[in-house]
Amino acid sequence: MKRIVILTTLVALVLATFLNYIDIVTFMISSIQHKEEVTVFYQEGIESKDRIADISIAALNSIIASRLGEQQYRFVSLDVKKIDNFSDGEVQYLLTSFKKYSDKVICASLKDLMKIGLCTPLKKDLHGGILLAIDDIVEMTKESVVLKISAHESGMGAAGYICKLKYKDDKWEVVELEPTFMA
Repeated sequence: MKRIVILTTLVALVLATFLNYIDIVTFMISSIQHKEEVTVFYQEGIESKDRIADISIAALNSIIASRLGEQQYRFVSLDVKKIDNFSDGEVQYLLTSFKKYSDKVICASLKDLMKIGLCTPLKKDLHGGILLAIDDIVEMTKESVVLKISAHESGMGAAGYICKLKYKDDKWEVVELEPTFMA
């Protein structure tokens, strides 16, 4: 009887540790990558309409608003590797901007999330998290931008969009968000 109690307690402890493992990993990553208040200092001569980070924030916020509204996620991951235009300061600025959706905001691709255990390999489920990505800059002028963007929550909860933005009243606004694929 004593062995059963000890074994049950041990199993419960291991299970509790495993279930908290994902939260511990995301916290560790987000605390390494995230700094509280981040201001991006752009090189002299770069106008606000040329700031790719502000364009990305407007576009990616539109995905969240179109999907489920401004809900809280267990974590938010930004895949910024596909676009080489982000400086380290801009990446920190992006991370700070998405703190309103989760306390845990990291930079990681789907492959990275699988490696660290935040995404199941077969079902590609993020267990309450969301992965946002700027996949391509299709067209960029001084007054408008067209981006390919995507969101991923699970294997059957992913979507791609063409996002058209215009620069007006000193900020970037999404004028059209057209779905390209839904899973």
